[in-house]
Amino acid sequence: MKEKSNNKFKSLLATTSVLGMVSYASAMGAVSSIPFANADIGNQATLTYQTLGGVDKLVQSNIVITTINQTYALNLEPNRTTTITKGQNAIFNHTLTNLGNGPDSFLITNSYLAGRGVKIYLDVNNNGIIDGNETEIPLVDGKRTISGVGAFETRSILVVVPTSVTDTGPSVTGNITAASIGDSNKTKFVTETINFTANANVGVYKALSSASGASDVAREVTVYLKVYNDSLTAGSVFTLKDELNTKFEYLENSATWQDFNSNTVVPLTDTFSAEGITYSVVTNANNKKEINFGLDTVVPFSIESTGGLLSFKVRVKQNENIGTIPNKASFEFNDTVETITKDSNTVNYTVLKYVKAEFTGDTVTNAQAGQEIRFVNVFKNTANAPEIYNLAVADKFFPVGTTFRMMLQSPGQNEKPVLDNNGDGIIDTGIVGINEVINVVLYAQLPQNIANPQPNYTVKKIATSTFTPAYNVNAIDTLNTITAATVDLTNIDSLSTNANAPGKGLGPEASPVTQKSLNPGETTNFVLHVNNTSSYITDTFKLEVSTKPDFSNLVMPTGVSVKFKISGGVESTVTSAILPNTSQRVDAEVSVALNTVAQTVPLYFRVTSLTTGARDTKYDAMTINAIRNVSITPNNTSSTYAGGTVIYTHTVKNNGNVKEGDGSSSNIFLVLSETKSWAASDIFLDTNGNGVFDLGVDTPFGDFATINGLNPGQEVKIFTRVVASIGAPAGDNNITTITPNVSQGTYSVPATVTVATDTTTILAEDLTIVKGQKLSPTENYTTSPQSSNPGGTIYYKIEIKNNGAINATNVKIKDTVPFYTTQYHKPGVLIPGEGIDYVASYIVIDSNGTAGAFKVAETQPGLGNRGDIIANVGTLKPKERAILYFQVKIDEVPTSLPSGDA
Repeated sequence: MKEKSNNKFKSLLATTSVLGMVSYASAMGAVSSIPFANADIGNQATLTYQTLGGVDKLVQSNIVITTINQTYALNLEPNRTTTITKGQNAIFNHTLTNLGNGPDSFLITNSYLAGRGVKIYLDVNNNGIIDGNETEIPLVDGKRTISGVGAFETRSILVVVPTSVTDTGPSVTGNITAASIGDSNKTKFVTETINFTANANVGVYKALSSASGASDVAREVTVYLKVYNDSLTAGSVFTLKDELNTKFEYLENSATWQDFNSNTVVPLTDTFSAEGITYSVVTNANNKKEINFGLDTVVPFSIESTGGLLSFKVRVKQNENIGTIPNKASFEFNDTVETITKDSNTVNYTVLKYVKAEFTGDTVTNAQAGQEIRFVNVFKNTANAPEIYNLAVADKFFPVGTTFRMMLQSPGQNEKPVLDNNGDGIIDTGIVGINEVINVVLYAQLPQNIANPQPNYTVKKIATSTFTPAYNVNAIDTLNTITAATVDLTNIDSLSTNANAPGKGLGPEASPVTQKSLNPGETTNFVLHVNNTSSYITDTFKLEVSTKPDFSNLVMPTGVSVKFKISGGVESTVTSAILPNTSQRVDAEVSVALNTVAQTVPLYFRVTSLTTGARDTKYDAMTINAIRNVSITPNNTSSTYAGGTVIYTHTVKNNGNVKEGDGSSSNIFLVLSETKSWAASDIFLDTNGNGVFDLGVDTPFGDFATINGLNPGQEVKIFTRVVASIGAPAGDNNITTITPNVSQGTYSVPATVTVATDTTTILAEDLTIVKGQKLSPTENYTTSPQSSNPGGTIYYKIEIKNNGAINATNVKIKDTVPFYTTQYHKPGVLIPGEGIDYVASYIVIDSNGTAGAFKVAETQPGLGNRGDIIANVGTLKPKERAILYFQVKIDEVPTSLPSGDA
């Protein structure tokens, strides 16, 4: 049945149909591997190694930046040929593409004779028709300007060439030329050919109801095919074939034929034949849907108000990848002389990018105060195109003082720093491919002092699309519980050397852990060990003593005094910083004055964290009696490098009530002993009494008779000098013991003596890393920003050095070939060395400056690939250096836009 219709095809095309391609940037988003102008190639290396105690460490280098320069290129296509009747206007459409990596403008000229009156229009909506709002591009000095074309954007232009009935010859030919304003040497031209005919001239114009759409849902598109005849002669036996792209799903029985001559619409089934019209839909040999349409006659002069319109519907599938879906029809007809075969114009449907992702949070059951927690958040790009997501941390319900940092990890690869890969000043994921999964690793460094820990701490990570900033996905990380910091005060041993050290556990105890006896005038040490039992907090502790368990009395009995001394005999009421799960020895130096009344003095020692408030108390006691006593205090601890020297200060005191060491009543000789063969020591007397070791002034010492001995209560300062040999092993400890040998002499009872110890530790490693870059073999490496053209080479140099005194083991230099680049070396060459001819390579230089042989970096992506580069240096000795060299090639700017299959 025929239905009446309104003849509005021209306005329909003007508002709904589209011809040509949208811009590559619009369709693809801003995340291709195209090296856009002014984009930054940022890169940072990392150094990992193990310390003497097997602790893993990571050091990051500086970041080096290379900015991409702008390049200029263009394309103008295609050549066009049309057949018309003389006196008609020929209309050609062409696509101008900016193939440079930045915005550019273009000058358009033509080679037609000036009198022909050629006009050129910018086809704003790409529909192939000059719409009412589209005006001619102004002609200035014989040129037209198309401005502001972004990188890989396109502009569709329409060229109108008038013809005359007086034109001679069978055809007219002209060229359209486009030239870059950024680089006038970059030009392209197309050729237009107009053939004249006096026979029937049937044409088909194809259009779409929509030029583009995202594939987040399935979308219907109406295909229009206008059939016209611009001659004065009727065409016959017209047949049309339209092979659909496989990305179009044909909707059954959706076709209609609108006859402009009779002003009617004929619904077409997929097997229609009636009234001089045939229509069928089949699956052809290419396994594609093929539309077949036929007319017995195409009436003459039907270019505008007459002719007809075939339409049918297709569907673009959900989740279709981004790209251009081109489509054109072919047709043939008899022009009264012969059968003519032609193609319609090509129309393009662009599948636009949409954004969609999944972001999964993580849960950690328990952590300790001061611990750095690792949350692994799985991020998956479930959209139809690669995308970059900006990353941020928000809604942080965590203890005050918690700090956060992020890393990225591809499955099966090492973690790498989060960088700003697109130059917008915000850290991001880098390019995440379609259905690609990456781990966004969030580290939360808990503060050391956490008052009243709460359950279920949470933090939110937000991943925001850079293509569609209104879209974001969130992941929530949860920490169920936090364990507060603890401390344990023990006697004699630390918990690391004796798991059941005296005083272990929370005090005070019911009876003394350690009980000592002292004579009047004597000083003794209660050897305390402050065990920092927190696993993640480096802490400092206040030191206190009382005769009451509740510390209501902080005054010692008359004649009794207590001093706390730490490293090197330094008096202090606080410890130095104690690393997690380690301890510090503290000597509680208890002194009893002469004539002090004999008694038992309870000593409650208490330590309190200055960071977290953690506390422990230990109960000791001291009995005072009167006997001969010579003491040396304190016990000292210090460190030096191999080949270094340490000076320790001691006090030798007569705590008894008789003279000692004068050579008559008794003798005192000082004796030294070492626990390690690399240590040697000697003793000096503080001759000038200033308490400072003065080389050349203070004299070697050992016999107290040389100073007429010590009167009761008298004391002198001495210095022990400990020298570590060059070969002393890093991390090793030596204990120097100073013993006063006191003879019985004329006295009836032997003297009690105390010894002092000096503990010397050899210091460990200290590694640094610096990264440099350059753009040619003859330049010097620099850490400063540089700029380069696409296709250029960047040379990287990563240098590490062991500035410490011991070997660093399991040393690895790690880097990543950055975005917009791939690894480069001379093709076919797999040998190591420095420069463009070699693969990623490293070299070790010893402490004397002698370089070893180059080695190939054990992990590298290879020529033309992107990925991690890892040099397994192994052991790096003190003062040794290792250098990793590799090169990358900046991506070239593509020479054409991608397109789908026809």
